[in-house]
Amino acid sequence: MPPFFLLLGIGKQARFPIPLPIILLWPFIIPGWVLLSLIGLFLPPGSQAGRSIRFARTGLTLFMRLSGLKVDVATADGTAFYFWFI
Repeated sequence: MPPFFLLLGIGKQARFPIPLPIILLWPFIIPGWVLLSLIGLFLPPGSQAGRSIRFARTGLTLFMRLSGLKVDVATADGTAFYFWFI
């Protein structure tokens, strides 16, 4: 399932979540992935351009599978930071 929101939390104890709507980027991401796939069909796989297209398409595919990922980081001085793809 693709991520629709990114929650960012920054603070000492009471972390305030900041929601960022990733769903607004989907009209650009989905056609971009399809366009990269179509361009990749016409480029030789061993060329520099073919490898770049393949890596970009792989990156977009990984981004579409980030739903549920939560990273929580705490420092020694008590400051905390987290991001969570929903």
